[in-house]
Amino acid sequence: MATRTQLSDATALDLPEAPRWRTLRLLLSKKIAVVCILVLVVFYGAAILAPWVAPADPNEQEFTVEAARAGPSAEHWFGTDQLGRDLLSRVIYAARTTVLFTVAVVITGGLFLGLGLGLLAGYRGGWVDNAIMRLGEILSGVPVFFLMLIIRAAYRERTNDLAFWLKENTFLGADAPPLVAFVIITGVAVPFVWVGLARIVRSQVLAIREQEFVLAAEAMGISTPRLLIRHILPGVMPIYLVGLSASMAGFAFVELGLSWLGLGVDPSTPSFGSMINAAGGVRTFEAFPHLLSSPPSPSSSSSSPGTCSAMPLLTSSNRARTGAEPAQAVTGESRILDLRRHGGPVKVTLERLPESRVQLEIEVEPDRLERSLDAAYKRLVPTLKIPGFRPGKAPRPIVERMVGRERLLHEALDALVPAVYSEAIESEEVEPVADPELEILETEPVRFKVTVPVRPTVTLGDYETIRIAPEPVEVTDEMFDEQMELIRRRFATIAPVERGAQWDDILTADINGTVDDATFVQDEDVEFPLREDQRLLLPDLAEQFLGMEAESEKTVELPVPEDFPEQFANKTASITITLKAVKEEELPDEDDDLAQQVNAEEFETIDDLHERVRNDLQETLQRQADEAYRLKVVDELVGLSEIEYPQVLLDREIDELIRESHGSDVRAYQAHLAQIGKTTDEFREMYRDPAYQRLSRSLVLGELTNVEGIDVTEDEIGEQVEKMLEPLGEQAESMRTMFESDRGSASIRNSLLTDKTLARLQEIASAEPEEEEAE
Repeated sequence: MATRTQLSDATALDLPEAPRWRTLRLLLSKKIAVVCILVLVVFYGAAILAPWVAPADPNEQEFTVEAARAGPSAEHWFGTDQLGRDLLSRVIYAARTTVLFTVAVVITGGLFLGLGLGLLAGYRGGWVDNAIMRLGEILSGVPVFFLMLIIRAAYRERTNDLAFWLKENTFLGADAPPLVAFVIITGVAVPFVWVGLARIVRSQVLAIREQEFVLAAEAMGISTPRLLIRHILPGVMPIYLVGLSASMAGFAFVELGLSWLGLGVDPSTPSFGSMINAAGGVRTFEAFPHLLSSPPSPSSSSSSPGTCSAMPLLTSSNRARTGAEPAQAVTGESRILDLRRHGGPVKVTLERLPESRVQLEIEVEPDRLERSLDAAYKRLVPTLKIPGFRPGKAPRPIVERMVGRERLLHEALDALVPAVYSEAIESEEVEPVADPELEILETEPVRFKVTVPVRPTVTLGDYETIRIAPEPVEVTDEMFDEQMELIRRRFATIAPVERGAQWDDILTADINGTVDDATFVQDEDVEFPLREDQRLLLPDLAEQFLGMEAESEKTVELPVPEDFPEQFANKTASITITLKAVKEEELPDEDDDLAQQVNAEEFETIDDLHERVRNDLQETLQRQADEAYRLKVVDELVGLSEIEYPQVLLDREIDELIRESHGSDVRAYQAHLAQIGKTTDEFREMYRDPAYQRLSRSLVLGELTNVEGIDVTEDEIGEQVEKMLEPLGEQAESMRTMFESDRGSASIRNSLLTDKTLARLQEIASAEPEEEEAE
């Protein structure tokens, strides 16, 4: 058997190129990548080295007429501003302000909070994941820019007083005002930057943690921190870095906007926003175009911090509980609606279509159109310059000849069609769940057709007849013995042995492998138990350790299963094993001493421990069985019911599933599609069946809630809040405000409604014959 030294000597010239050097080489081979790196190096280098790079003091003023807003010259490359200050120096220092702010916010909130909470939520799951994601949902609804605006405006005098006191009474001196402003806006921004990044990280962790190499690492007994850092984090970083860069650009806009309004960093600190404000905005650039030659900042990214968010309709069980009945349109009926109070009669034909859609064909009477044309003329005429007439005084026939009747008609329809549509759906009590599809049939007279997605219709089957017997759960001896063995292993003694490795030994080894010269696995000094019933990274790899002694080495060729990443799947891996230590695990006896080792205050005898283990196993099995039973009963109700819904709701449900799994960052989503080699349509199709299942369950549960008259009281919501706060310890009070907010209370209410409805359905389905007769 080759020793480690011999193998190293034999393969010294054949080692594959290290991944980091290969990545760097590939990166530098792309011209666009090199250009981007150079731009970033120049910009960030100038920002970081501003005191040494800037040609002048950015706040030094020249009080002469000639010096104010001077053009570019040998002395001032970018010219000067209205106070005679050197613009190049101010641009460099403004870049420094932007870089410091974005780095402080994104590193603090994005790296520590975003990455940390995302890893924790994705890997731990359960109530940890639920608490982090619900907190993220609450924070995502807060308009960060306006919150910072309000705080800076409301507490400006107090912060100025604090800055003045620090300036006069501490070593900070003149640095106190800019430092206070910087800390305040950074501190407000940090709690919000992590939300989107944590979702991205969580979605990647959820995708990675079920892969075989992670399961194998868990089976090897690798600690959770090592597992997250060495095995999961590398797969998360590419997508995470894309989201991180987008966040930096977005928060650069936040700093720019606050400074432009005079509420950002201290006025003595140069920033792009305050420079634009002081220069007079766009009008200054029109008068002094040379100022546009200043280099771009990170805030010139195409990303924007302003986001438009909307709560999707009917994508969980609470979305179908409004109690409103869908519009019952009369098919093919044509009549004059009484809409005179809105401006004139309108002829409407309603027709109910499949998939919960209503089609309205609307014809506007000529008098109504004429009034709309006249209103359009009055809006249009002030914008026109017509020879021989004062602005806004040209008569309509002249305007119509000049711009054309088609333009005037178009202007009228832009206001008339939405108004008439709103009047029609209000009169007929049609409740749209999405924007309508519009088709203009004629313009004179105005006749158009709209197809409106409306609320789903759910006709429940005879759910009172559902009978599904719950499957009993039982803690078997095998389950109990397995749990007790895990407890004994927690308190086992481990000692080195001088023999070949056997099952259940604890091994320390280096495991390195390649597939087609690409690194497949690279674990150094990994310690793991050698279990006969657990897979170790690859099938048959665990068997290769049997009989090996400490300080021995071997290389084996093993096939890679098809469930590995495409780069490695169905290929052969060359695995080099260097066994460093073999230790024997000696389990303690299953007696009273073991029980007291576990918890001396709770367990006096081994019987006490046995009872606790059996009870815990029983509770776990029962909880899992209840969840599976409830889903089975709901699916039975779905099968009995007739559900009709607009396609847009299914599309929204798909969007919601993708957003939950992969976050809402578009660039990160596109990067993920490229990574897995799928188009958007192909990727969405993967979520169609799960989305339909969740939507149909949601709709029937919502209808059952209404039919059964199930509701939740404020006391029940309060009790649930206290239950959720109990495990949070010191953070409980800070979380209470969020849980008790309108949005938090609504979320808790909907969750309780779901639980109550499921409990009622379970009660019906599991009713015994004696109970039925009693009813």
